[in-house]
Formats: sequence, structure tokens, C-alpha cells
Amino acid sequence: AVLYRWVGVGLVKRIVATRLWPLMHGWKPPPKPRNRQELLDRIESATIGAEVCHGATFILASLVALFLLAVGQFAEAAWIVAYNVLLNGYPVMLQRANRGRVQQIRASTCRGDLASERASAY
Repeated sequence: AVLYRWVGVGLVKRIVATRLWPLMHGWKPPPKPRNRQELLDRIESATIGAEVCHGATFILASLVALFLLAVGQFAEAAWIVAYNVLLNGYPVMLQRANRGRVQQIRASTCRGDLASERASAY
């Protein structure tokens, strides 16, 4: 969590979490969720998809960097690694941070539901 805060994951999260982000890219904003559970499901699904895409791209770019190292092009490999961490490693961390927060919210919601069920049972 400290690493995420240090590299500014929260700032990027605030930028891309607005309803303007899809509109800026010509996408149609998704319909509003019917309830909290649907919202959490949608967020979790989106984070998994983004993490898989960025993770696969990270692996591919790392293989290219390893190839460049093998053929002695050290400066090019360094640039690819730097950009790879920035453009793929960082978004993977962001998605993991988001999913961790979703799981915290689910857990607190479940505890709240259990507490209210216990209170109504007495």
C-alpha cells in the first residue's frame, strides 16, 4: 500500500475513474449499476481484464528487452524496460490496488449485513 501511494496510484485512479474518461475516448459510458453488489462486480471484472491485458503486454515487452540484451543493445533494452514498467507494470499495480479495495468493501459490507442480521434475530 505504501508503494502504491509513493508512486501515485491514487492520483491516476482519480483521473480515470471519472465519467468523462470514456467520453474523452469516444466510448459510451456504461449504464449505472442497479445496486452496490452489481457495481462491485463490474469494477472487479474490469480490473481483472485490465490487469490481464497489461500483464500480457508486460511479459511480451520484457521478452523483447531480454532479446535486445542478448544481442548487446543495452540502451534500447533499458528504454524498453523503463517504459514497460511505466506503461504496463504501473497499471497492473493500480488494478491490484483497486481490486484489494473492492474486496475490503465487500468484507465490510458482509460484516455489516451479519451485524444487522444478529441484531434483528434478538
